[in-house]
Amino acid sequence: MIIKSIVAAILPLMSICIFMVNPVIAKTYKIGVVLPLSGDKANTGQNLLNAIKLSVNQVKKEQGINFELIIKDDKNDADEAQKVAKELVQEPNLISIIGHYYSSTAIGATKIYDQAKIPTICVYASDPKVGESSPYVFSINYSNQEQAEYMAVYIKEIFKKNNVLVINNNNAFGLSLAESFINKANKLGLTIFKQLEYDHVKKFGNEFIASNLPDKEANKNIGAVVIFSHSGSGIKLVKQVRQHEIEATVIGPNPWSTNNFLDEELIDEEMTRDVYVTSPFLWEIGNYRAFKFAKDFKESYKEEPNITAPMCYDAVLLLANAIKENGEDREKIKDFIASLTWKSAVPGITGNIFFNKSRMMDRDVFISEIKDGRFKVAYIQLLKPREPYVFKQKDMRLEKGYLIEVDGQLYHWVDVIFVGVDFFRVNDVNTQKMNFDIEFYLWFKWMSDKIDISQVDILNAFSGTSILIKEDIKRPVKYKCTRYKGSYVNPYDLSKFPFDTQSLPITIGHKSKNSSHIMIVPDARHMTNNPVKEIYPQEWTYIDKNFNSGLHRFDSTFGDPDYRMGKGYKSKIYFSTLTVSITLKRIIFPYIVNLFIPLAIILIIAVLITKIPVEQFVLRSNLSMTSLLSILLYHMAQKNTLPKVGYLMKVDYYFITTYFFILLIIAINVTSTIYIQKKENETAVKVNRRFQFVAIPIILSIYVCISIFF
Repeated sequence: MIIKSIVAAILPLMSICIFMVNPVIAKTYKIGVVLPLSGDKANTGQNLLNAIKLSVNQVKKEQGINFELIIKDDKNDADEAQKVAKELVQEPNLISIIGHYYSSTAIGATKIYDQAKIPTICVYASDPKVGESSPYVFSINYSNQEQAEYMAVYIKEIFKKNNVLVINNNNAFGLSLAESFINKANKLGLTIFKQLEYDHVKKFGNEFIASNLPDKEANKNIGAVVIFSHSGSGIKLVKQVRQHEIEATVIGPNPWSTNNFLDEELIDEEMTRDVYVTSPFLWEIGNYRAFKFAKDFKESYKEEPNITAPMCYDAVLLLANAIKENGEDREKIKDFIASLTWKSAVPGITGNIFFNKSRMMDRDVFISEIKDGRFKVAYIQLLKPREPYVFKQKDMRLEKGYLIEVDGQLYHWVDVIFVGVDFFRVNDVNTQKMNFDIEFYLWFKWMSDKIDISQVDILNAFSGTSILIKEDIKRPVKYKCTRYKGSYVNPYDLSKFPFDTQSLPITIGHKSKNSSHIMIVPDARHMTNNPVKEIYPQEWTYIDKNFNSGLHRFDSTFGDPDYRMGKGYKSKIYFSTLTVSITLKRIIFPYIVNLFIPLAIILIIAVLITKIPVEQFVLRSNLSMTSLLSILLYHMAQKNTLPKVGYLMKVDYYFITTYFFILLIIAINVTSTIYIQKKENETAVKVNRRFQFVAIPIILSIYVCISIFF
């Protein structure tokens, strides 16, 4: 009976360990994935497939939803796309489909998905016909029309250019972009210098620009060159434009957002000078989840994710949210996706996910400049306002220059500030007071005269001092660098103490201008990744440096009437932020000496008690109580040196297990004494011996489980 009682007491702890090793298997949902996995776009297709696989794993960890991928290769061919679409719709229990890549392959296949009533999410297709072809088909990308019209507005309002040379291929992609651009340009009063068109199948020769634009003197009147092509053709055309001595600003569409344009073997920096690219997403403006996704992707696949990869994550995330709301009902999943609005959007890593009437994602167009071997966010962005209070205050905001109105469309005029941080010394990591002391260089780069850089502050600063290192505000791109030393608030997560890894973040934001006025992005090109060598106290070691953009919302309206417009409505006003952090890992050796060795000694003494003959009750009891008191006093002494947190730390689990073990020993002592008093000495010895063989290995196993899983 006693042994059964002991086992009954220990079994729950064993069950927890077993559960950690063999978790309950959740329901699995089938989704189809169709990408070009062979042919000329195989590398892109494989990159996106890796992104989807990684996304499925991350969503499983975050939301507990399991996806099974049914993968098909459409070879980037319209006929093959329809063939694999017919195969997919026959797959039993298929919940949804992610794919295809290009609009040309998606349009034919979507008719098949429509007939089967399967919700489909395209991660890149930009032809609005894709979404308009079926109420079951959505695209995470924006439309060709929206992108082309934005380019016309940017050339007119930001570049202040006229006489636009338009170059496009003659497939559906190039033609739709060129048509939308020219229509918008005519409305804005832009002059089309000339339109050149090439056959997307036959391509073009090395003299395409020279033969079509022979008059170099007349070419000096070209203010901007717009090229609607994919990246391979775009590289060749940019080269020819520059080789033909056309120095005008060049702007290209989002397919150019690839590493091809950064490859010096394909095109050098002189060729890409004054070249801009539109994009639905830029890594520099990505939030923490986007940064983590990119980091995990590189670690998992040993390559860079392309610009569409995070849109794959958003597609998987969108499906996960739809399934959580509606289970595996296809019709309800489709209705959930279609019902999303700005207020009810699913927060993705490339933006808030909701769709317009054409079932294209209602997202902003961003523009970057190819500079210093990377895509750098342009210093001015035009973003669509969605907040109701902005429209109510339209006239005031237009007057102050916060908004511009172009052809009836309002845009936030957003100035970009590049921020860089280089850490060089950690003076203190105080986990008790939840702060840290650090020294670093902080610099800013900006263009607009409207920006008061003194209003950009460190949001988690507690106290500190700063020294101006260098400043130059006379050039078009202004610059300021300061050396900071101070204390910064940081809510450490100590649940893994003393095996913890901690991040020390510096969060920078503007004091008064929100994200509809100011966008803060990392100056990634010029920040160093050198390890911080001076770290005090010397119980930490440097791991890495991270940075990501984000949005911060203050828990106050500040009494500003802009924050609340109408009954029961609170505006979503966010401030653009940049968080730069270093990751430190606690050095465990001192804790082995100061924490675990004393704990192990007490445990060994407790184990040795079971070796004392059961007849010596007084000695066993005294030693047991001494062990219990020792562990209590030792735990209390340790608690005084540890931070006070509202949850159990890993070290607490070791102490709790030790308490439990010593209490079991005391219980065995009492039980053995009862048997001895009944003259059942053999039974007392058996109980003690079985306890040694059963309880001690189980307790040790629990320690192992704590070390691995908690």
